[in-house]
Amino acid sequence: MIKIWSDNHLAGLLDRRNQRGSTFSYDPGADPERAVSLTMPVRLDAWRDDHHLLPVFEMNLPEGYLRERLRQQFAKALGHFDDFDLLSVAGRTQMGRLRYTGPDDTLSEDVPFQSVDEILKSRRDGTLFDDLLERFTAHSGISGVQPKVLVRDNMSDIGTRLSQSFRGATHIVKLWDPKEYPELAANEYFCLRAAQNAGLRVPHFQLSEGGEALVLDRFDLKPDGTYLGMEDFAVLNGRGTDDKYRGSYETAVIRRADDFLGESRFREQGAALFKLLALNTILRNGDAHLKNFALTYSSVDDAPTLAPVYDVVTTSAYIPRDQMALTVEGSTKWPDRDKLVTLGRRLNLTPSHAGELIDQVAEAVDRTRGEIQTYMNEKPAFREIGGRMLSAWEEGLQQSAGHAPKYALPAPHPQSNETFRACESDKPDVQATLRTEVNKRDTDDLKQLSENNLKAIAVIKAEGNTISSSRRIERRELEAGLRLIGETLKARGVAITRTTPKVAGQEITTRPRPRTGPKR
Repeated sequence: MIKIWSDNHLAGLLDRRNQRGSTFSYDPGADPERAVSLTMPVRLDAWRDDHHLLPVFEMNLPEGYLRERLRQQFAKALGHFDDFDLLSVAGRTQMGRLRYTGPDDTLSEDVPFQSVDEILKSRRDGTLFDDLLERFTAHSGISGVQPKVLVRDNMSDIGTRLSQSFRGATHIVKLWDPKEYPELAANEYFCLRAAQNAGLRVPHFQLSEGGEALVLDRFDLKPDGTYLGMEDFAVLNGRGTDDKYRGSYETAVIRRADDFLGESRFREQGAALFKLLALNTILRNGDAHLKNFALTYSSVDDAPTLAPVYDVVTTSAYIPRDQMALTVEGSTKWPDRDKLVTLGRRLNLTPSHAGELIDQVAEAVDRTRGEIQTYMNEKPAFREIGGRMLSAWEEGLQQSAGHAPKYALPAPHPQSNETFRACESDKPDVQATLRTEVNKRDTDDLKQLSENNLKAIAVIKAEGNTISSSRRIERRELEAGLRLIGETLKARGVAITRTTPKVAGQEITTRPRPRTGPKR
């Protein structure tokens, strides 16, 4: 059994039902304002789900990396580790106003201090990722597959406005596993910059100097140390986390927003919601699922409002053929401008107004492209992902917004070819040979080599062998050589079409294999 608190007041008790289900009963003295969800008003009868945790209690459960880390840490002591156990471990510190304790415990948040300035000044030495996860995983009731933790900063502007007795988290710190989705923090940073440039509400956010972490102020924390209610659209649709990819933007997002915002607030915020939908489309964010839209509120008696933009990334940088998380007109294919305008009618927007909003978002994305290129020039490790983001954004601008990029990008760094992460081999001599071969060849020679593969030559030469048609070259090595050749030619102002290399008389596809993207 678990006690549930609503903004520091006891709301009721959550208990298991059968083997997998749950039941929640309000405390007899619970005030209507203590309702745990907009979908679950205070009542005498219990709220039940025969198969899962009730959606609002599942909303902030860690997923992916954090869940597995907690399981490894606590499963041995508990003998098992299901959603109830996860809630009891990470429930004291959550997004929104709900908190969870044992049946005999009182509510007491006690998140360790961590200087945000130290995080922002951190460089890539390999220690930040493990250190923060070690210290804050058990204090991080926040959903998403991406590694992220909640920390308490006593040196920030937020911290100075709060009482010294405040013990809760003030910031969200997002990290990335270098083995999974490289440069994910910088990816999200520039997507948030595009949202900010488009005039959308975003939490205050900063990227660490080494690009290892993205730090965001909690947008649900009020200056007096209390919390806003927060509910994502999975909860508002009565769905659990497993169903976050089920539904359409027309019904599961727009219609549900209409249901809960009310006529007046829906009319006021329709343009912002439409701009967010257009932004996700243009940025090629294939993970804009139901949990990545939310409403916030001070009281269940007041009309809620759209939460600031969060969890926006260009997933196409990792999954080249990614599609939308939900459907538009029954399809997950990226919509064109006409379909976006039609979608705007669901928000009571005229075609001309919807078109104006699309143009505003497109111009903001276009301008942000220059910020990405500047960062690519400064951070060699980001150049590969940054280049993929620029390509995805250009496609989104042209296909979904009908907007030809008009802002010129800063000139690429003159040494970009030397540091471009094209070679994935762990052999330094192979990498050096590859870069040497590229740099010494003239443009015509490189164009010819793009039909074969320079990486094959580099690998064979580095191993002291002669070029042989019988030598088998890995797919990633072939792709790496082509990418470096392509980057070199692009820097020389030569436009080329992608070709298919041949080794030992066999065509080798250069199309990346589909893979699971950075689900958040």
